[in-house]
Amino acid sequence: MNIQDITLRVASYVRGAIAVITNRPFGEIQFNRPPKVDLGDFSFGCFALAKDLKTSPNSLAKEIASLILSVKDPFIQKVEASGAYVNIKVNPTYIFGRILMEEWQSDFKWPVGPVMVEYLSPNTNKPLHLGHLRNGAVGMAVGNILSFNGYNVVKANLINDRGIHICKSMIAWLQWGEGETPELTGIKGDHFVGKWYVRFDQEYKQQVDAMIEGGAEKKVAEKTAPILLEAQAMLLKWESDDPEVLDLWRTMNSWVYDGFEKTYQRLGFKFGHFYYESNTYKLGKDIVEKGLNEGIFYLAEEAVEVEEGGEFDENRSDVGMTLVDLPATREVVGKDGKTKVENWFGTNKNGSTKKATVLRADGTSVYLTQDLGTAVQKFKDFGLSRSIYVVGSEQEPHFKVLFAILTMLGYKWADQCYHLSYGMVFLPEGKMKSREGKVVDADNLVDAVKEMASIEIRKRDKDSLLRDEEISIRAEKIALGAIKFYLLKFSPRQDIKFNPAESIAFEGQTGPYCMYTYARGASLLSKASEAGITTLDPAIEALGNEEEMSLAHKLMDLPTEMEMAMKDLNPCRVASYVYDLCKVFNQFYHQCPVLDADNKPLSAARLLLVKSSIKAIKQCLEILGIDALETM
Repeated sequence: MNIQDITLRVASYVRGAIAVITNRPFGEIQFNRPPKVDLGDFSFGCFALAKDLKTSPNSLAKEIASLILSVKDPFIQKVEASGAYVNIKVNPTYIFGRILMEEWQSDFKWPVGPVMVEYLSPNTNKPLHLGHLRNGAVGMAVGNILSFNGYNVVKANLINDRGIHICKSMIAWLQWGEGETPELTGIKGDHFVGKWYVRFDQEYKQQVDAMIEGGAEKKVAEKTAPILLEAQAMLLKWESDDPEVLDLWRTMNSWVYDGFEKTYQRLGFKFGHFYYESNTYKLGKDIVEKGLNEGIFYLAEEAVEVEEGGEFDENRSDVGMTLVDLPATREVVGKDGKTKVENWFGTNKNGSTKKATVLRADGTSVYLTQDLGTAVQKFKDFGLSRSIYVVGSEQEPHFKVLFAILTMLGYKWADQCYHLSYGMVFLPEGKMKSREGKVVDADNLVDAVKEMASIEIRKRDKDSLLRDEEISIRAEKIALGAIKFYLLKFSPRQDIKFNPAESIAFEGQTGPYCMYTYARGASLLSKASEAGITTLDPAIEALGNEEEMSLAHKLMDLPTEMEMAMKDLNPCRVASYVYDLCKVFNQFYHQCPVLDADNKPLSAARLLLVKSSIKAIKQCLEILGIDALETM
């Protein structure tokens, strides 16, 4: 970005002054913004350097300021020492000259292998829900942030298309479906299959209750309910390639995929590659067999408890399961370059080694089996430099075990695997409960917020100028922007309570507020065109009042904020930044007349500043997966 050249140039002056004082080269220069615009554009604190030099930070600041001033470069307008800080003001013409040309895109490309961001990972037995919305919003935004910063990003989706949960929907449909299909019922495919998953659960609970009433112990009833045994038998048939089971599985999954695709398109979730657990679990079994032969894994000869990251299936005896011992400690290299021993998995309370299951006793796979296969396949397919898993925080033990096993198996890239953990998302009590009363479907939630957006649009359309079709289009985009922004404005690890009414507000830290600010800027450009006011012959030298400089400073922060968002893998930084940018832009909008026919050179310069600002706002919104609207 051109705008970064200004920061680099100022840093070179500070670094040069320090080199003169210390007679040695100095590393990276960290700047802050002065607390007030009139103090300057960059502020350098001298505390750390003064401590290293055993001198007064105030005296050091004065010395650095004096050396920079001695250069007498018109690029630098003012340099002052303020206590322990060196405040530097750049000639505004240079700043605005760069900002008004800025496209807010990065041309830099990292010379490393692709980074894969795996997100969403839905099960094919039910529709996407509120948790998937947060997962998808975080995954898309992280991928976009990495792309913006020059990485080749592969956005991947691992489809959980096999397992006992799929068989439950299949069993219920076979028993009570009576040939129904999504087409015959008019129900979206993923919702249709989810209906049978719910039916299975209802029947299962009834059978368990009946067995308990008949004298069976609760644990026995839960493990031996007839319908559950049927589902387990079907899973064994599926893994044995039973033709009839496979045919039904393919049919019901196709219904779900059709529903998923409609939701992906609606939400703007995009993927460059799909993985399917029905394929990767086989590779996982091969890896387990290899691990058995190498003595890394072993067969359990007695019942034992296993680590949460594995899978202790009470429906089957764990005698004969394939297990792995988890190391209590590991060696790591500290920042000082020294090797030290740190706790890894520790031990059980009785001092025994913790264990994890990688294969059930009956030979069927667990989540670790298929995740081992998927991890290996990813690096084989793309030669990745990093593999990021966007998965809920409840799976932290699972990924800790997975990455440890990959390390034990000798995969050198294991330390390039990272679990981007995110917290739970809830709704306020009594808000938009699904028919089951537990899970909120993504489709239904978007529909509900869209209706709220429609009401807000109609309130603002007092003369009823908008057609119903236009209202629907705007309401859809505003609803999606509201939901995504709300889910992304919090740090991923934070548990959040999603408030639909708060998310759709046009004031405050919301998506609609940022979208409205963009539309306000776009409207200014449109009105200027209609009034014949152009950007020709701009008086760039006339820019520089408090509101203009505040806006310039905020725009100059964009590259740094994007870099920090990349380092932290935290879209919250982008959401916070674009909100702050919109606030500063609106202050400029109210205080600085743009469409002034009597001063066209100044209007031209301010129009260019508006144009650059809304480009930056749009870029940030797109990174967050939000479509900017030209009119609202």
